[in-house]
Amino acid sequence: MAEPPTAIYANGDVIAAGMHYYATHQGLNVPRDIAILGEENLPIGDVLEISTVDKNLREIGKVAVELFLNEKVEQKQVQHEIVIRNSI
Repeated sequence: MAEPPTAIYANGDVIAAGMHYYATHQGLNVPRDIAILGEENLPIGDVLEISTVDKNLREIGKVAVELFLNEKVEQKQVQHEIVIRNSI
């Protein structure tokens, strides 16, 4: 690889935690050398101070059931938030 990446977006906090572990064991400083962003807002992200995208999965599930039981199609929007910690 010509130049190493400066940031990683992992599709889950567990994957982000693994990336954090690997990066630090390669001598990289998170976030100075590489930024890591996960998704799901799991407790492991809080422990390792990994920033994450909280997709509000409980609300998504609730809305999905409501739409399924309602039998009419309507558009719903579920809010998400970026939780900034010490990895970006």
